[in-house]
Amino acid sequence: MTDVISNGAHKFRVTYLEKVRVALLLLVGRAKAAGRSGILLDALKKLDRALKLHPFRLGEPLYTLKLSRLEVRLGGTEFLVARFGLLLDRRMVFVMDCYVLGDPGF
Repeated sequence: MTDVISNGAHKFRVTYLEKVRVALLLLVGRAKAAGRSGILLDALKKLDRALKLHPFRLGEPLYTLKLSRLEVRLGGTEFLVARFGLLLDRRMVFVMDCYVLGDPGF
């Protein structure tokens, strides 16, 4: 099955490292306890969608590993920031870190 956007372009496959998944689950728990899980989940959905649809436009490049053809970028949406690797020729994104900027109340 191919993941295609409505205009015919293919989406990027996004993979979150295990440490990122664990950290995000803990963050969701804190947000839920503070009664603010809705804004966190909305921000996570926006970030995930941006990574799938146009990661090359998200944030700024930090460095490129030329032999691996991997560009490492830092970018985010709202109060969430991710450090991710981008393999354009394979349409793959690897999220290596994800953290909160500022104090969203959780």
